Amino acid sequence: MATPELAVLVIDDQPDNLITVKALLREDFPHLRVCTATSGGEGIALALAEDPITILLDILMPGMDGFEVCRRLKADPRTHDIPVVFLSALRADQANLTRALEVGAEAFLTKPIGKIELRAQVRAMTKIRTAILRERDEARRLAVLVTERTRELEQSKISLAALNESLREENDARKRTEEILRQRTEELGGVLDAMPAIVLIALDTECRVVTGNRAASELIGAKHTMNLSQHDTDPPDPPLQFKENGEPYAPLDLPLQRAIATGLPVHDAVIEFRFPDGRRAKLLGHASPLFSPAGRPRGAVSVFLDITSRAETEAKMAEQLEELRRWQDVILNREDRVQELKREVNEICRRAGEPLRYENHLPPGAPNG
Repeated sequence: MATPELAVLVIDDQPDNLITVKALLREDFPHLRVCTATSGGEGIALALAEDPITILLDILMPGMDGFEVCRRLKADPRTHDIPVVFLSALRADQANLTRALEVGAEAFLTKPIGKIELRAQVRAMTKIRTAILRERDEARRLAVLVTERTRELEQSKISLAALNESLREENDARKRTEEILRQRTEELGGVLDAMPAIVLIALDTECRVVTGNRAASELIGAKHTMNLSQHDTDPPDPPLQFKENGEPYAPLDLPLQRAIATGLPVHDAVIEFRFPDGRRAKLLGHASPLFSPAGRPRGAVSVFLDITSRAETEAKMAEQLEELRRWQDVILNREDRVQELKREVNEICRRAGEPLRYENHLPPGAPNG
Protein backbone atom coordinates (compact mmCIF):
# COMPACT_ATOMS: atom_id res chain seq x y z
CA MET A 1 0.00 0.00 0.00
CA ALA A 2 1.46 3.38 -1.04
CA THR A 3 2.23 5.91 1.69
CA PRO A 4 -0.10 8.93 1.36
CA GLU A 5 1.58 12.21 0.44
CA LEU A 6 2.00 14.46 3.46
CA ALA A 7 1.11 18.15 3.23
CA VAL A 8 2.12 21.37 5.00
CA LEU A 9 -0.44 24.19 5.12
CA VAL A 10 0.82 27.82 5.07
CA ILE A 11 -1.74 30.56 5.86
CA ASP A 12 -0.66 34.18 5.17
CA ASP A 13 -2.49 37.09 3.51
CA GLN A 14 0.76 38.30 1.86
CA PRO A 15 1.55 36.40 -1.40
CA ASP A 16 5.26 37.30 -1.13
CA ASN A 17 5.45 35.63 2.29
CA LEU A 18 3.74 32.51 0.90
CA ILE A 19 6.26 32.33 -1.94
CA THR A 20 9.20 32.70 0.47
CA VAL A 21 8.01 30.07 2.95
CA LYS A 22 7.03 27.70 0.12
CA ALA A 23 10.52 27.97 -1.38
CA LEU A 24 12.19 27.27 1.99
CA LEU A 25 9.98 24.24 2.60
CA ARG A 26 10.52 22.77 -0.85
CA GLU A 27 14.27 23.16 -0.45
CA ASP A 28 14.44 21.29 2.87
CA PHE A 29 11.38 19.03 2.61
CA PRO A 30 10.90 18.02 -1.04
CA HIS A 31 8.72 15.08 0.03
CA LEU A 32 6.10 17.39 1.59
CA ARG A 33 3.31 18.95 -0.48
CA VAL A 34 2.88 22.66 0.35
CA CYS A 35 -0.70 24.04 0.41
CA THR A 36 -1.30 27.79 0.77
CA ALA A 37 -4.20 29.99 1.83
CA THR A 38 -4.48 33.79 1.96
CA SER A 39 -7.21 34.08 4.61
CA GLY A 40 -8.28 32.45 7.86
CA GLY A 41 -11.50 31.01 6.45
CA GLU A 42 -9.75 29.51 3.43
CA GLY A 43 -7.05 28.09 5.71
CA ILE A 44 -9.58 26.34 7.97
CA ALA A 45 -11.32 24.84 4.92
CA LEU A 46 -7.98 23.56 3.56
CA ALA A 47 -7.04 22.13 6.96
CA LEU A 48 -10.25 20.07 6.94
CA ALA A 49 -9.76 18.97 3.34
CA GLU A 50 -6.01 18.24 3.36
CA ASP A 51 -5.39 17.09 6.97
CA PRO A 52 -1.85 18.63 6.85
CA ILE A 53 1.11 17.39 8.87
CA THR A 54 1.48 20.89 10.38
CA ILE A 55 0.14 24.43 9.88
CA LEU A 56 2.35 27.54 9.55
CA LEU A 57 0.05 30.42 10.49
CA ASP A 58 0.46 34.20 10.20
CA ILE A 59 -1.09 36.29 13.00
CA LEU A 60 -1.74 39.68 11.43
CA MET A 61 -4.42 39.04 8.78
CA PRO A 62 -7.53 41.06 7.89
CA GLY A 63 -10.87 39.71 9.01
CA MET A 64 -9.97 36.63 11.05
CA ASP A 65 -6.50 36.94 12.62
CA GLY A 66 -4.17 34.03 13.35
CA PHE A 67 -5.13 33.74 17.02
CA GLU A 68 -8.80 33.21 16.10
CA VAL A 69 -7.89 30.74 13.32
CA CYS A 70 -5.79 28.70 15.78
CA ARG A 71 -8.55 28.78 18.41
CA ARG A 72 -11.08 27.42 15.89
CA LEU A 73 -8.71 24.71 14.65
CA LYS A 74 -8.01 23.52 18.20
CA ALA A 75 -11.72 23.56 19.05
CA ASP A 76 -12.59 21.26 16.12
CA PRO A 77 -11.97 17.54 16.89
CA ARG A 78 -11.14 17.02 13.20
CA THR A 79 -8.19 19.43 13.34
CA HIS A 80 -7.31 19.86 17.02
CA ASP A 81 -4.27 17.55 16.91
CA ILE A 82 -2.62 19.30 13.93
CA PRO A 83 0.46 21.19 15.29
CA VAL A 84 0.30 24.96 14.68
CA VAL A 85 3.41 27.17 14.38
CA PHE A 86 2.81 30.93 14.39
CA LEU A 87 4.86 32.93 11.83
CA SER A 88 4.50 36.60 12.72
CA ALA A 89 6.12 40.01 12.54
CA LEU A 90 4.88 40.56 16.11
CA ARG A 91 7.55 40.42 18.81
CA ALA A 92 7.73 37.16 20.76
CA ASP A 93 7.08 39.08 23.98
CA GLN A 94 5.28 37.90 27.09
CA ALA A 95 1.79 38.94 25.93
CA ASN A 96 2.03 37.35 22.47
CA LEU A 97 3.62 34.12 23.77
CA THR A 98 0.99 33.81 26.49
CA ARG A 99 -1.85 34.35 24.01
CA ALA A 100 -0.28 31.84 21.60
CA LEU A 101 -0.21 29.24 24.39
CA GLU A 102 -3.79 30.04 25.38
CA VAL A 103 -5.18 29.39 21.89
CA GLY A 104 -3.24 26.10 21.65
CA ALA A 105 -0.26 26.86 19.38
CA GLU A 106 2.77 24.57 19.65
CA ALA A 107 5.45 27.09 18.60
CA PHE A 108 6.09 30.75 17.68
CA LEU A 109 8.57 32.05 15.05
CA THR A 110 9.25 35.73 14.45
CA LYS A 111 9.54 37.19 10.94
CA PRO A 112 11.84 37.45 9.07
CA ILE A 113 11.90 33.67 9.34
CA GLY A 114 15.31 32.02 9.71
CA LYS A 115 15.88 28.96 7.57
CA ILE A 116 17.38 26.96 10.44
CA GLU A 117 14.56 27.81 12.89
CA LEU A 118 11.88 26.99 10.30
CA ARG A 119 13.55 23.68 9.43
CA ALA A 120 13.82 22.69 13.11
CA GLN A 121 10.19 23.54 13.89
CA VAL A 122 8.81 21.76 10.81
CA ARG A 123 10.86 18.66 11.61
CA ALA A 124 9.67 18.65 15.22
CA MET A 125 6.02 19.19 14.26
CA THR A 126 6.31 16.56 11.49
CA LYS A 127 7.57 13.98 13.99
CA ILE A 128 4.72 14.73 16.38
CA ARG A 129 2.03 14.67 13.69
CA THR A 130 3.44 11.55 12.01
CA ALA A 131 3.45 9.79 15.36
CA ILE A 132 -0.20 10.79 15.94
CA LEU A 133 -1.19 9.52 12.48
CA ARG A 134 0.65 6.22 13.01
CA GLU A 135 -1.04 5.77 16.37
CA ARG A 136 -4.44 6.57 14.85
CA ASP A 137 -3.93 4.04 12.03
CA GLU A 138 -2.68 1.42 14.44
CA ALA A 139 -5.71 1.95 16.69
CA ARG A 140 -8.05 1.54 13.73
CA ARG A 141 -6.22 -1.59 12.61
CA LEU A 142 -6.40 -3.04 16.10
CA ALA A 143 -10.12 -2.20 16.32
CA VAL A 144 -10.74 -4.04 13.04
CA LEU A 145 -8.65 -6.97 14.25
CA VAL A 146 -10.61 -7.22 17.51
CA THR A 147 -13.92 -7.06 15.63
CA GLU A 148 -12.87 -9.84 13.27
CA ARG A 149 -11.67 -12.06 16.10
CA THR A 150 -14.89 -11.53 18.06
CA ARG A 151 -17.03 -12.45 15.06
CA GLU A 152 -14.98 -15.60 14.46
CA LEU A 153 -15.39 -16.67 18.07
CA GLU A 154 -19.15 -16.14 17.94
CA GLN A 155 -19.65 -17.99 14.64
CA SER A 156 -17.65 -21.14 15.22
CA LYS A 157 -15.64 -23.14 17.62
CA ILE A 158 -11.99 -22.28 17.48
CA SER A 159 -9.39 -24.95 17.87
CA LEU A 160 -6.79 -24.58 20.54
CA ALA A 161 -4.13 -23.98 17.91
CA ALA A 162 -6.18 -21.24 16.28
CA LEU A 163 -6.89 -19.68 19.67
CA ASN A 164 -3.19 -19.72 20.55
CA GLU A 165 -2.39 -18.09 17.22
CA SER A 166 -5.01 -15.41 17.84
CA LEU A 167 -3.59 -14.76 21.30
CA ARG A 168 -0.10 -14.52 19.84
CA GLU A 169 -1.23 -11.96 17.27
CA GLU A 170 -3.02 -9.95 19.90
CA ASN A 171 0.05 -10.11 22.12
CA ASP A 172 2.20 -8.89 19.23
CA ALA A 173 -0.30 -6.11 18.62
CA ARG A 174 -0.18 -5.17 22.31
CA LYS A 175 3.61 -5.06 22.20
CA ARG A 176 3.50 -2.85 19.14
CA THR A 177 1.04 -0.56 20.89
CA GLU A 178 3.26 -0.42 23.98
CA GLU A 179 6.23 0.42 21.76
CA ILE A 180 4.22 3.19 20.09
CA LEU A 181 3.27 4.56 23.50
CA ARG A 182 6.91 4.39 24.60
CA GLN A 183 7.97 6.32 21.50
CA ARG A 184 5.24 8.90 22.05
CA THR A 185 6.38 9.34 25.65
CA GLU A 186 9.98 9.78 24.51
CA GLU A 187 8.93 12.30 21.85
CA LEU A 188 6.82 14.22 24.36
CA GLY A 189 9.77 14.32 26.76
CA GLY A 190 11.95 15.71 23.99
CA VAL A 191 9.41 18.41 23.19
CA LEU A 192 9.12 19.38 26.88
CA ASP A 193 12.90 19.55 27.29
CA ALA A 194 13.19 21.74 24.19
CA MET A 195 10.73 24.26 25.63
CA PRO A 196 12.24 27.32 27.34
CA ALA A 197 9.17 27.57 29.57
CA ILE A 198 9.15 25.74 32.93
CA VAL A 199 6.66 22.85 32.95
CA LEU A 200 5.51 21.03 36.12
CA ILE A 201 3.04 18.14 36.19
CA ALA A 202 1.51 16.93 39.46
CA LEU A 203 0.44 13.29 39.15
CA ASP A 204 -1.56 13.11 42.39
CA THR A 205 -3.86 15.41 44.34
CA GLU A 206 -1.30 15.91 47.13
CA CYS A 207 1.48 16.99 44.74
CA ARG A 208 3.72 14.27 46.19
CA VAL A 209 4.70 13.05 42.72
CA VAL A 210 5.78 15.88 40.42
CA THR A 211 7.51 15.64 37.07
CA GLY A 212 9.06 18.48 35.13
CA ASN A 213 11.12 19.39 32.10
CA ARG A 214 14.77 20.39 31.94
CA ALA A 215 13.98 24.08 32.53
CA ALA A 216 12.24 23.17 35.81
CA SER A 217 15.22 21.09 37.00
CA GLU A 218 17.65 23.88 36.14
CA LEU A 219 15.55 26.40 38.08
CA ILE A 220 15.69 24.44 41.35
CA GLY A 221 19.21 23.09 40.75
CA ALA A 222 18.17 19.44 40.70
CA LYS A 223 19.50 16.57 38.58
CA HIS A 224 17.28 16.29 35.50
CA THR A 225 15.38 12.99 35.56
CA MET A 226 11.88 14.36 34.75
CA ASN A 227 10.90 13.15 38.23
CA LEU A 228 11.34 16.06 40.63
CA SER A 229 9.96 14.09 43.59
CA GLN A 230 13.08 11.98 44.14
CA HIS A 231 16.74 12.06 43.12
CA ASP A 232 19.80 9.80 43.30
CA THR A 233 21.27 12.22 45.84
CA ASP A 234 19.67 14.49 48.40
CA PRO A 235 17.59 17.14 46.59
CA PRO A 236 18.45 20.83 47.11
CA ASP A 237 16.51 22.84 49.65
CA PRO A 238 13.29 24.08 48.03
CA PRO A 239 13.02 27.84 47.40
CA LEU A 240 10.65 30.02 49.38
CA GLN A 241 7.77 31.33 47.27
CA PHE A 242 6.28 34.82 47.59
CA LYS A 243 3.38 36.73 46.03
CA GLU A 244 3.82 39.88 43.93
CA ASN A 245 3.14 42.04 47.03
CA GLY A 246 5.90 40.28 49.00
CA GLU A 247 3.65 38.06 51.14
CA PRO A 248 4.62 34.37 51.35
CA TYR A 249 2.42 31.97 49.42
CA ALA A 250 0.32 29.53 51.41
CA PRO A 251 0.78 25.98 49.99
CA LEU A 252 -2.81 25.78 48.75
CA ASP A 253 -2.49 29.15 46.94
CA LEU A 254 0.22 27.91 44.54
CA PRO A 255 -1.03 27.40 40.95
CA LEU A 256 -0.67 23.59 40.87
CA GLN A 257 -2.35 23.08 44.25
CA ARG A 258 -5.08 25.65 43.55
CA ALA A 259 -5.96 24.07 40.19
CA ILE A 260 -6.27 20.66 41.88
CA ALA A 261 -8.26 21.98 44.85
CA THR A 262 -10.75 24.01 42.78
CA GLY A 263 -10.82 22.05 39.52
CA LEU A 264 -10.43 25.38 37.70
CA PRO A 265 -7.56 26.79 35.61
CA VAL A 266 -5.25 29.41 37.13
CA HIS A 267 -3.91 32.28 35.00
CA ASP A 268 -1.23 34.97 35.46
CA ALA A 269 -0.06 34.00 38.96
CA VAL A 270 3.16 35.93 39.74
CA ILE A 271 5.54 33.99 42.03
CA GLU A 272 8.94 35.08 43.34
CA PHE A 273 11.34 32.23 44.17
CA ARG A 274 13.90 33.01 46.88
CA PHE A 275 16.68 30.41 47.09
CA PRO A 276 18.91 29.62 50.09
CA ASP A 277 21.97 30.82 48.14
CA GLY A 278 20.46 34.30 47.71
CA ARG A 279 19.23 33.91 44.15
CA ARG A 280 15.79 35.24 43.21
CA ALA A 281 13.58 34.48 40.22
CA LYS A 282 10.20 35.91 39.30
CA LEU A 283 7.81 33.67 37.33
CA LEU A 284 4.42 34.10 35.63
CA GLY A 285 2.45 30.88 36.14
CA HIS A 286 -0.58 29.20 34.59
CA ALA A 287 -2.08 25.87 35.68
CA SER A 288 -4.82 23.54 34.42
CA PRO A 289 -6.34 20.61 36.36
CA LEU A 290 -6.30 17.01 35.11
CA PHE A 291 -9.43 14.93 35.68
CA SER A 292 -10.13 11.25 36.28
CA PRO A 293 -12.76 9.39 34.22
CA ALA A 294 -15.16 10.09 37.09
CA GLY A 295 -14.65 13.84 36.62
CA ARG A 296 -12.60 14.45 39.79
CA PRO A 297 -9.25 16.32 39.77
CA ARG A 298 -6.37 13.83 39.77
CA GLY A 299 -3.46 16.25 39.22
CA ALA A 300 -2.54 19.37 37.29
CA VAL A 301 -0.19 20.80 34.67
CA SER A 302 1.46 24.19 35.10
CA VAL A 303 3.58 26.32 32.80
CA PHE A 304 5.80 29.11 34.15
CA LEU A 305 7.51 31.86 32.15
CA ASP A 306 10.62 33.49 33.65
CA ILE A 307 9.94 37.24 33.89
CA THR A 308 12.90 38.04 36.18
CA SER A 309 14.58 40.34 33.64
CA ARG A 310 11.35 42.16 32.92
CA ALA A 311 10.68 42.68 36.64
CA GLU A 312 14.21 44.01 37.19
CA THR A 313 13.80 46.42 34.28
CA GLU A 314 10.48 47.68 35.68
CA ALA A 315 12.08 48.19 39.12
CA LYS A 316 14.93 50.22 37.60
CA MET A 317 12.46 52.35 35.65
CA ALA A 318 10.51 53.00 38.87
CA GLU A 319 13.73 54.11 40.62
CA GLN A 320 14.61 56.45 37.76
CA LEU A 321 11.09 57.91 37.79
CA GLU A 322 11.35 58.56 41.53
CA GLU A 323 14.72 60.25 41.03
CA LEU A 324 13.18 62.43 38.30
CA ARG A 325 10.38 63.46 40.68
CA ARG A 326 12.94 64.44 43.33
CA TRP A 327 14.80 66.63 40.86
CA GLN A 328 11.52 68.21 39.77
CA ASP A 329 10.77 69.13 43.38
CA VAL A 330 14.25 70.69 43.74
CA ILE A 331 13.80 72.78 40.58
CA LEU A 332 10.36 73.98 41.68
CA ASN A 333 11.72 74.98 45.12
CA ARG A 334 14.54 76.91 43.45
CA GLU A 335 12.10 78.67 41.12
CA ASP A 336 9.98 79.70 44.13
CA ARG A 337 13.12 81.11 45.79
CA VAL A 338 14.03 83.08 42.64
CA GLN A 339 10.56 84.64 42.54
CA GLU A 340 10.85 85.53 46.21
CA LEU A 341 14.25 87.22 45.65
CA LYS A 342 12.81 89.25 42.73
CA ARG A 343 10.04 90.53 44.96
CA GLU A 344 12.58 91.50 47.66
CA VAL A 345 14.68 93.43 45.08
CA ASN A 346 11.56 95.29 43.93
CA GLU A 347 10.72 96.15 47.55
CA ILE A 348 14.22 97.58 48.10
CA CYS A 349 13.93 99.64 44.89
CA ARG A 350 10.52 100.95 45.92
CA ARG A 351 11.78 102.08 49.33
CA ALA A 352 14.79 103.75 47.73
CA GLY A 353 12.56 105.56 45.21
CA GLU A 354 14.22 103.80 42.31
CA PRO A 355 12.46 102.18 39.32
CA LEU A 356 11.42 98.59 39.92
CA ARG A 357 13.72 96.00 38.41
CA TYR A 358 11.04 93.36 37.82
CA GLU A 359 7.68 94.83 36.76
CA ASN A 360 5.85 91.51 36.99
CA HIS A 361 6.97 90.86 40.56
CA LEU A 362 5.54 93.73 42.67
CA PRO A 363 5.79 93.34 46.45
CA PRO A 364 2.52 92.78 48.27
CA GLY A 365 0.55 96.07 48.79
CA ALA A 366 2.77 98.08 46.42
CA PRO A 367 1.02 100.51 44.01
CA ASN A 368 1.24 99.47 40.39
CA GLY A 369 2.44 102.51 38.36
